[in-house]
Amino acid sequence: MADYSNLSEEEKRKQIIKDHDKGDSLNDIAERSGYHIESVRKIIIKEFNGRKDMKRVRGDGRHKFLGSSDKIAIINCVRQKPWLNSTIIKERLHLQAQPRSIRRYLESLHYKYIKPYKKPNLTSQDKMNRVDWALKHKNYDFSNVVFADECSIWMHSWQGKMWLKKGSRHYIGTKAYPKVHVWGSIGFEGEVGIHVFTGNLTAPKFIAILRESLIPAANEIYGEGQWSLAQDNDPKHRAKKTENFLKSQNVTFLKLF
Repeated sequence: MADYSNLSEEEKRKQIIKDHDKGDSLNDIAERSGYHIESVRKIIIKEFNGRKDMKRVRGDGRHKFLGSSDKIAIINCVRQKPWLNSTIIKERLHLQAQPRSIRRYLESLHYKYIKPYKKPNLTSQDKMNRVDWALKHKNYDFSNVVFADECSIWMHSWQGKMWLKKGSRHYIGTKAYPKVHVWGSIGFEGEVGIHVFTGNLTAPKFIAILRESLIPAANEIYGEGQWSLAQDNDPKHRAKKTENFLKSQNVTFLKLF
């Protein structure tokens, strides 16, 4: 029975082959050599059987899914095109690793695949203004209040997720063209009016929207002079022309925040 304790790694591998040729079981060889039984099986069947040189081949053992060059390439790819998901990164870089390995590596660097911010977070003052407004109006009757606002829609803007460092903020730059604007209003009874337009919203254009899209519909739902318009403090909403027009139509303006 061979003693493996004083043998080098190469000599152990040679002895494993000899013991196997003598008919020793894999379990016995594994117990004497200190190798796992699967390692013994690999030495005998896959790696060293029939070879004259028993030295460990460079690269033997469990294959590393991501080498240092792979990791550098992944980081460079993410920095240049952070919107690519792990599956596309694998295809672009022709990596052998699975997408989950790429994902785990990026997460180990504190990256997260999340949607980017499109505008700054509310400031402390903004938050206080909203809380104050809510407290002042907690018993307000909103059954006859119409809430209205507008939003802009840019074509070709990125709407998906990106690889972002944990705790970081990334804001998407938007192009001035092509885009459309949607102005809409909603009340206790549901949708009141909607209007789609292009170009910048000015006070005269806003008044035209009120005249055409909001006031006739709101008057029909709530009755003339029986409802209020709630909007934020945008200059166009608070312009003197706008306020005079709303007064002429017997519409009360409820300022938000």
